[in-house]
Amino acid sequence: MRVFDLNDCYVKDEVYFYKSVLESYSYVFFSIVTLIASIVAFWLEAVFLGFMLTASSIFIFYKFKVYSKGIDEIQLTINLEGVRYKDREIVKWENIENERVVAQEKNVGSEDSYTIYSFSCYCKSTDSYVVINSSEIEIDIHILVSVLKIFRHRSKS
Repeated sequence: MRVFDLNDCYVKDEVYFYKSVLESYSYVFFSIVTLIASIVAFWLEAVFLGFMLTASSIFIFYKFKVYSKGIDEIQLTINLEGVRYKDREIVKWENIENERVVAQEKNVGSEDSYTIYSFSCYCKSTDSYVVINSSEIEIDIHILVSVLKIFRHRSKS
């Protein structure tokens, strides 16, 4: 099932992808959980454990503050000219070949595994491959593939 039609006029002239908000909220969640656990530890008179959990909570909240600074910055821009990653120079469609989403399976143990998706393309001008991990930015893989097809189709016409 296609998300967009290749001639879809409802797709804007530029599509922006931002840093993942979900990861930012997970820092807040774990910070609150460790803070509650430290309060319980102090209540049960486990002072050393309470101090360790409080320090962990402060550190996790600090990581949230550092991570959330770039949350509203555009990470990936796809438009009629080409593709731009963060603040780098735009790579024009004429210099891009073989753009695709790559699925790579990672094994955690003997039975557990998970899949990492990344955007990959070959730049003719620099003679190198560019790989962007999808966990760095808020990307639905199916939408990314459709947007790449739409803009590749539009750039050819």
